Amino acid sequence: MIGWQKYFRLKGILPGKVHVSIPSIGIVDFTDILLDLDLLRKLWEADFPYLEPTEEGYKIIYGIYLDTSASNLSKMIRNASDLQEATLIAAHKPDSKIVNQALESYKSKSL
Repeated sequence: MIGWQKYFRLKGILPGKVHVSIPSIGIVDFTDILLDLDLLRKLWEADFPYLEPTEEGYKIIYGIYLDTSASNLSKMIRNASDLQEATLIAAHKPDSKIVNQALESYKSKSL
């Protein structure tokens, strides 16, 4: 991995030019390995659905060091401040039964 792809990854789309519905950004060319990390962070924080930080991205950009074991993620979900945070944590292991059970438990608790 080189450039921005060490810190963020695309999901659901292939690299190319994408029109972003954030007026101040416009079109982003995801084939450009020199994309600005601050721009990508802004996209992620604006809930751009096709981008997510890598584990290295969380470390460098947010200063967060993730233990992505299912047991740790389920503990993090139980301690989440809101459903959005719990869902973001669960996205790290979407196929994990333990993580999904913790998320469902959080959802039922927050209703």
